Amino acid sequence: MKYLKLIWRNAARNRRRAVLTVLSVSIAMVAIAILQTIITAFSAGLEMADATRLVVREATAIIFPLPLAYRQKIAAIPGVRSVAISNWFGGVYQDKKQFFPRFAIDAETYLPMYPEFGIPPEQLAGFLKDRKGCIVGRKIADRYGLKVGGTIPIRGDIYPGDWEFNVRAIYEGRKQGTDETWMFFHWKYLDESRPKRQQGQVGIYVVQLENPSQAGRIAKTIDALFENSPNQTLTETEKAFQTEWIRMMGNIEVLVRAIGGAVIFALVLVAANTMAMAARERTTEIAILKTLGFTRGLLAALVAAEGILLTLAGWALGMGLAWMICRGIETSMPNLFPIFSLQAPTVLLALAVAVLTGLVSSLFPAVHAARTSIVNAMREVA
Repeated sequence: MKYLKLIWRNAARNRRRAVLTVLSVSIAMVAIAILQTIITAFSAGLEMADATRLVVREATAIIFPLPLAYRQKIAAIPGVRSVAISNWFGGVYQDKKQFFPRFAIDAETYLPMYPEFGIPPEQLAGFLKDRKGCIVGRKIADRYGLKVGGTIPIRGDIYPGDWEFNVRAIYEGRKQGTDETWMFFHWKYLDESRPKRQQGQVGIYVVQLENPSQAGRIAKTIDALFENSPNQTLTETEKAFQTEWIRMMGNIEVLVRAIGGAVIFALVLVAANTMAMAARERTTEIAILKTLGFTRGLLAALVAAEGILLTLAGWALGMGLAWMICRGIETSMPNLFPIFSLQAPTVLLALAVAVLTGLVSSLFPAVHAARTSIVNAMREVA
């Protein structure tokens, strides 16, 4: 700590250069944090996926329905605890920009499978009694000012017509990362409102298992059961099902990490150039410090500490900016990123990058300072 004042003075000697370096590092930190948060946002559903849940869909494509009669056959398979219905509804609320996921479910079976959805018991009871009732997430309720007892008019697209739902419950996530932008309503209400030829059709089945270790066996059993039927099935874990949705948008993780790598490389170059210039300007001073008894190791440590100090300052500023940007994105683009918050692992990752950048950028200047002889250094003009 006794050298901290010396390190600070050396780092801030050329204030313009120091400020520009800190700003450059902070911008890079913001880029790294936002890119990593994008990956976290897209994979949030994977983190919440439960190993005890399987998803059964039509083998050809998810847009094709499955017969309601499959439910009893799946439920009869040993190791299956319960089977629930989930049906994508679509529709338009206000306008197409005001998008949030809407699902028709059989609430009595579906909701117990998802304990992460916290619903007040009295509100849940009101929802179960109302044929046209619905449940909305807290973020949806706050965004549109929805209250229990209000209504949500939806203009159908997949299922044409004007639909109106009564808000009977508002759920909140019991786990960090739970998506609070969904809306649920009764599948029976959807099924009864459709033409006769379309009734008895299900989007997907969610299967809860007694033991997650039996997932592979039960998935194969379900698919074999309907192998020769007109509507063959594809059964996979909830995590695998959600991964497919992410892959439909391309390999985002590889692209984001490639951009992040380029940002880090550019950051190292900027910081290394700054440290090299700073060390060169103090060649004579380094020689004087050596004459005063400063060892090579201590001089190298001081130069390295100077680089780390600048990158840490950039990291601190960058994390503050990243936090504000993430809050702004989550608020302004909830349809694209319902969960877009700066997580602790991302902050620690950026910290590690900042420290490593400070060390790498100071490596050659530190070695040069340690190896410079007093005689040769005195001959140079500072």
